[in-house]
Amino acid sequence: MKFIKSDLLIPFILSIVCFFAYPYPEVAMWLVFFLASYSAIANDSIQTIGTFIASNADKKWYYLWIYMGSIFLITVTYSWINYGGDISYERLASKGLNEAPQQFKFLQVFAPVVLLILTRFRMPVSTSILLLSAFATQASSITSILQKSFFGYFIAFALAIIVWLLTTNLFEKYKNHKPSKLWLPLQWISSGALWSTWIMQDMANVAV
Repeated sequence: MKFIKSDLLIPFILSIVCFFAYPYPEVAMWLVFFLASYSAIANDSIQTIGTFIASNADKKWYYLWIYMGSIFLITVTYSWINYGGDISYERLASKGLNEAPQQFKFLQVFAPVVLLILTRFRMPVSTSILLLSAFATQASSITSILQKSFFGYFIAFALAIIVWLLTTNLFEKYKNHKPSKLWLPLQWISSGALWSTWIMQDMANVAV
């Protein structure tokens, strides 16, 4: 990976902004919101819909934008309507995350900047653990997040191995064949479902 000065210049500038903003809750609140929104989406969205975009490079970009944008709006609007203005599907209703901070520490405001740095250097990181832990008021809430995260990673890893073992020979057999016409709509449906699920999970990182 090629290193350029802006890789550290922008985080350095943001660090200074965070340092001067954190003593002022109203300013820090909005600063953290925008930084968390951008950093969480920049880190996770490419993992979620990156392959969808790459595999549909021959399609008009605005078709992809309209499709994914519509799913985003529908998913967030549903949560807003059904959970009384909460866009996180009540993921922040658990004890330790359900209280809005009245004041901020520097590390709380700086956490999204750390995520931006890790994202730029392509380091794997859990956005939920990094961002939510910065705003938790009780250690038990972070313990619960860690347990669920590791359990989820274990299930995903185990299922991935099973699916790979069951399907690798089949894919090798048919990889040079022309794909069925059903493949494209199924790909769009599955990618849309994945995108919607990601929004349900990670909007808490933005709303926190």
